[in-house]
Amino acid sequence: MKIEKVSLSERTRGTIRDFTLSDRKLVSSINGNINSQEISQNDWSKILEYIEEINAENISKLEAPTTKRFSDAALASNITITKNGTDYQSSTFDSGNPPLELKKLYDEIQRIIKTKKSK
Repeated sequence: MKIEKVSLSERTRGTIRDFTLSDRKLVSSINGNINSQEISQNDWSKILEYIEEINAENISKLEAPTTKRFSDAALASNITITKNGTDYQSSTFDSGNPPLELKKLYDEIQRIIKTKKSK
């Protein structure tokens, strides 16, 4: 199975944040402002490692542990894994609180985003 990319999308009224990671690259789109940065091979390897622990075909069925996004108290988020040209999109969850099965992957994506933001 070839993992081509993984995307994190976070939305609420007035805010749209999309982050797409692929081999050696992070593309960020925040309210339409697009930025592209390199990521290390080690960062991409960690992403791949965490994706391998997930059954991508079933991520749309995972239950979100909280529902703050329903009242705009949290950004509505989802993760999309692209494998062999097919997109597998997770159920929607509150930003910062993904389903347990996606937590390691979500935390690693956030770590990479924060590391790149500080540069």
